[in-house]
Amino acid sequence: MRLHVYVKGKPVAQLYRHQDNYALRYSTDASPEDCVSLAMPVREEPWVWPRDLHPFFRQNLPEGFLLQVIREEFGPLLDGTDLSLLAVIGGAGIGRVTVAPEGG
Repeated sequence: MRLHVYVKGKPVAQLYRHQDNYALRYSTDASPEDCVSLAMPVREEPWVWPRDLHPFFRQNLPEGFLLQVIREEFGPLLDGTDLSLLAVIGGAGIGRVTVAPEGG
């Protein structure tokens, strides 16, 4: 599964799993102002985080009761990874960064 990452409505990167890692790769036309986070500036090589979603994206995942409700409602769409959970809720975030499934 790949997710499109948008900054202020502009597609700037793709977020995906590569083996056991998560990777964020900026598009070739992304400018320095399109950075997802100050800790992850625009660059050619992907930002890779071992075995877990990048902390910037993890902070937006639901917890507790809300997580339970989402798992009950969207269970068949989730594959057990944080990436699939982010695909479900990533477009409803507050701020300049949103996430949407590829083709969605």
